[in-house]
Amino acid sequence: MKWTLRRRKQRNAELQEEIQAHLLLAEREGIESGQTEKEARHSARREFGSVAVAEEVTRDMWGWRWAADFLQDLRYAIRSFRQHPGFVAIGLLTLGLGTGATTLMFSLVSGVLLKPLPYPEPDRLVAVNGHTEGWNEKIYGEQKLAYLDFLDCQRDSHSLDMAALVYNSGTLSAPGDPQYVDYYEISPELFSVLRVPLALGRAFLPEENKIGARPVAILGYSFWQRRFEARSTVLGRSLVLEQKRYTIVGVAPAAFRLYGDEPDVYTPLGQDAAGYLHNRAAQPVHVVGRLRPGARLEQAQAE
Repeated sequence: MKWTLRRRKQRNAELQEEIQAHLLLAEREGIESGQTEKEARHSARREFGSVAVAEEVTRDMWGWRWAADFLQDLRYAIRSFRQHPGFVAIGLLTLGLGTGATTLMFSLVSGVLLKPLPYPEPDRLVAVNGHTEGWNEKIYGEQKLAYLDFLDCQRDSHSLDMAALVYNSGTLSAPGDPQYVDYYEISPELFSVLRVPLALGRAFLPEENKIGARPVAILGYSFWQRRFEARSTVLGRSLVLEQKRYTIVGVAPAAFRLYGDEPDVYTPLGQDAAGYLHNRAAQPVHVVGRLRPGARLEQAQAE
């Protein structure tokens, strides 16, 4: 860096000497042609043009002007910071907040509006919303359906293939040490509605989505890697979730997420006897649908 600065000073000095020599030569020629010394000096300056502009253009041609400007701006910034540290700190804080807010807004807009959903034909996917009397609207609003309403819609709809899901959490006590996990109870159609193939194994069967059916589970991809070391022999093994033993039948694809989360485990929604099949005011479920070939959104809305 010191060598660069010395070289820059040397070249600037050489440039100024060359310009002055050119001006002196032009003045001498003017005097020899009969002009006074003052007239010759003004004439030489007028013909040469701006000395400052000539120096700037020449420095640009050297190719390292940007580095010189950067060093100059850096020295000015350091000097300003020493003289007015409070003002500079406020400026940096404002700039940081503005940049952070802009980045956050772009991330939200990009994720919600610009990037399509990570599923095939995302424009065919819809959310099925509803309202049931007796729910706490501050919690659920009109964004979910009762499980019995979902079954009715699924049975009667001619335009939509639908799947239901609900978030849950609990303790996985085997295999290995106990661990608190996030899991989703899902209907068997979820992966087919989203058109997402499993990484390993299969999805739930319709006969497994009933109370009293054999408990089965699908592992989340990351959980499968952490807890089962990504072994393909995991199929057929069992796990104990909330004191209930499940047989593992599949592994979800990598990076598969539901509402921004990557669940650890999936279990059949229809096996849960927590009032879903007996009370339309029980805990609601999320419902997603895919328009069938030839069906339009207006048709689904009318149904």
